[in-house]
Amino acid sequence: MSTLFYEDFHVGWTETYGPLKVTQDAIIRFAKEYDDQPFHTDPEAAKHTFPGRLISSGWHSCALANRLLVEHLFLITTSQGSPGIEAARWISPLYPDDEVHLTVSVIEARTLKSRPTLGMLKMSLELKKQDGSLSTVMTGTVFLKRRHPDEEYYQLENLTFPAKKADSAAEKPIPQSAILFLEEFIPGTTFDLGSHLFSSEEIIRFAREFDPQYFHTDAAAAKDSLFGGLCASGWNTAANWMRQTSKLARRLEKEMLEAGIPVPAQGPSPGFTNLKWLKPVFANDTISYCTTVTQTRASASRPGWGLLSCHNTGNNQNGERVFEFDSIVFRQMKSR
Repeated sequence: MSTLFYEDFHVGWTETYGPLKVTQDAIIRFAKEYDDQPFHTDPEAAKHTFPGRLISSGWHSCALANRLLVEHLFLITTSQGSPGIEAARWISPLYPDDEVHLTVSVIEARTLKSRPTLGMLKMSLELKKQDGSLSTVMTGTVFLKRRHPDEEYYQLENLTFPAKKADSAAEKPIPQSAILFLEEFIPGTTFDLGSHLFSSEEIIRFAREFDPQYFHTDAAAAKDSLFGGLCASGWNTAANWMRQTSKLARRLEKEMLEAGIPVPAQGPSPGFTNLKWLKPVFANDTISYCTTVTQTRASASRPGWGLLSCHNTGNNQNGERVFEFDSIVFRQMKSR
């Protein structure tokens, strides 16, 4: 099959890929590394949690959708990576032995004035289960090389990625000291989630399973990519935000239980918005993750529970912003 360029796509283009079976082992294995919560890792313990049974992490669902997208489409295109995901909704969780299909549709296409050799496609991604019901819905963008650019081929050294510097001193993160009930979170408070070193081995291992594009899997070939070197899949960057969040929660939960302090129950997330991969994460980069509370509100549908909204960020060792998104998650309330 010939390589597909930006010009080979148009608004209204659509295809469906799959099936891909989701096993219980895969659900637990992903969650134990990146999202260590009982409703993702322990079938028995999950019966006594908010979802009531073992479910896949939402980040696992996104990674599986990306695997289908890359294996069936991006590997035969001139894909140059994605700047982010506009929104994602986790409508229905994936259960063990579900089979999923991914429907991809182009909803916007335009060339880039700042990089005349590239075009950008905005895509709607729908991950559906075997009965046709929706599991995950995302809207995201991807850069592709153009077959007939208006100007000379770009020089890699002239392509810079936008990056935000770390926030002001007033917004410096503070260490989290306890797992809080919803009412105890104060909007504007920023918590330090810790940092993660991205090794080339992890970058390649994650990419081979979920994002096998050459700039994530082959250090030599990646030198000739838009990024100029081996870099982590954006979903790997996001999954490690979840890893740091879960590690901190498990440690604090243990400390609180040992001290006899009540531990609030934690629920799942219905999705996220405004996920941006602002700068590549290269091998041996260390990313520091933070979360800032933006809003809390009681749930109208689940008495005793509320919704915690946060803005989440990741900065590299140079203080450059590489990643950010807005999250929402169910949280137990004290006033039940």
